[in-house]
Amino acid sequence: MAHIPRDDLYSSVTVDSTVRRPNPAVAAAYRLIAPALGCFTFALYWRTAARSLVLGDGPILAAAGSELGVPPATGYPLYTLLAHLFVRLIPAGEPVFRTAILSSVLSAITVVCVYLLGQRLFRNRWLAMSVAVLLAVSDTFWSQAVVTGVFPLHHLLLTATLLCLFVWDRTGVRRYALGAALLAGLAIAHHVFAILWLPGLLLLAWTSRQRAGLPRARWLIILLLSPLALYSITLLTARRDPAINWGDARNLSNLAAHAGDITLGDRMGFGSGAVFRARLVNYAATPEEHGPDGLLRLQYPMPALWLAIPGLIALLRLDRRTLGVTALLYGCSLLGALAYYGPDYAHAYLGSHLIVLLWIGFGLRVIHGWLQRLNRRLPMRRHEHREVRVLIQLGLVAMPMALLPVNYRLNDLHGVDRDGGMVRAMIERIEPRGVVIVDAEPIGFGLQYASVVEKLRPDVRIVSLRYFQPRSYRLILRERGSDLAVAGPGSEQHADTIYPQTAARRRFVRFILDNYQRRPVYLAGALAGKLERSRTTRSLLPAHEHVVEHVPLIRFLQGSAPGSHSEGHP
Repeated sequence: MAHIPRDDLYSSVTVDSTVRRPNPAVAAAYRLIAPALGCFTFALYWRTAARSLVLGDGPILAAAGSELGVPPATGYPLYTLLAHLFVRLIPAGEPVFRTAILSSVLSAITVVCVYLLGQRLFRNRWLAMSVAVLLAVSDTFWSQAVVTGVFPLHHLLLTATLLCLFVWDRTGVRRYALGAALLAGLAIAHHVFAILWLPGLLLLAWTSRQRAGLPRARWLIILLLSPLALYSITLLTARRDPAINWGDARNLSNLAAHAGDITLGDRMGFGSGAVFRARLVNYAATPEEHGPDGLLRLQYPMPALWLAIPGLIALLRLDRRTLGVTALLYGCSLLGALAYYGPDYAHAYLGSHLIVLLWIGFGLRVIHGWLQRLNRRLPMRRHEHREVRVLIQLGLVAMPMALLPVNYRLNDLHGVDRDGGMVRAMIERIEPRGVVIVDAEPIGFGLQYASVVEKLRPDVRIVSLRYFQPRSYRLILRERGSDLAVAGPGSEQHADTIYPQTAARRRFVRFILDNYQRRPVYLAGALAGKLERSRTTRSLLPAHEHVVEHVPLIRFLQGSAPGSHSEGHP
């Protein structure tokens, strides 16, 4: 065998002796590993998937998918099409359950892609299966696979991109480079977090020995940018004026503003060094009940994380190129996740968790090599060595399965209807012909889902605070057909609002003042809490009362004058 440079040892195409030239029966069994792993993972997620509404972004995404509408920024056209397809094709269950099944399918395929990627990186099927199972039963990944959300598709596209790029790097087959460019474009068009992976992907391609065989740059650029055409679907959908029509992206200006909202609704940024340090501690520290979440250690147990250390050392000694690529992917992903402070931020770290998983796999490869060498040195017969080798391989898969019972209990949402029951009870407390103003937050999304999809209380109007923005104000004007008084877009007198010096918020206050004497007007969810904390805004609005104690739902009292902000209780 020709000499292999030390830095390229992990990049060689030699295979592990345990998988070299198997007999036909064994080869057929090997080919069944990937589909069997996918079926097992999907069955696990299907069994634990939420059958009804779970608060978060899921309800508004399910509503947009069900009605083929436009969800909040950035619009997610590819996901919306897939969600609409699943809602139409699956014959049973609530729409939010059908879109949860979409998450389960996408997550199961991601696990299969991780297995295939592990085969090429570790050159051992058992090691690849071990890291794939570890991902499948890990807490954060599992929690995203059983509810409606956009991140399962995001992780699938990123993993498939990395898989195609590594296959091209090993084989030089051009179609894998083209596939990687297309998948990267789909990932970026789907979620802006995919941009964080571009530096690492470009480094992998630029340092590859196959770089001379890359397709022409123009084809790669075309494939990378062509998925942006999916946003034409958002434009056409918005022109239908569906009930879920965030951003009112019916023209190019509104479409660009909605699709280009890379701040994810002003949920990106550090603010200060102290905030950055606090989030870093929250990521890396030990999980505590009243302290940091310990997001990394929630995803992988400490014994698995210790395995990443020998993996990193092995890469430093033997394959610095792969170490550099994975370190860049990890660093960029982690910085993006640390900058995100949305209500459910744990899923933002899954991109960096995937790279940690690969380091764990390299560490397992080192430990596996030690055990195999020890096995060969033991004074045993040949068949006994073979039995020990099989036990080692089975142990690789059994170790991550130890997490299954614990994480099954944590993520089993089958039969849980706590959030759906709360939202339905809340909407049933609304008086006839009531108007409920909500913000872009979980309870608001849940109320919109109950109104648009479940058709609860058709006499009640659910109005989003975001519709008062200048580019979306037409969505408020269409409420004139519901016997609501809506001032024209030029009238911005009367008030400051919860967010001072913003015309949209002044229209929001004017809307309340014009309608609270005509129909019952409510604030629900986080918006009710903002009013409680804003003394200035309370001084401009009528008196209000809590409809239900300890539930974020307040009603403005008819007959009270603006500025009489004494608070009542039922």
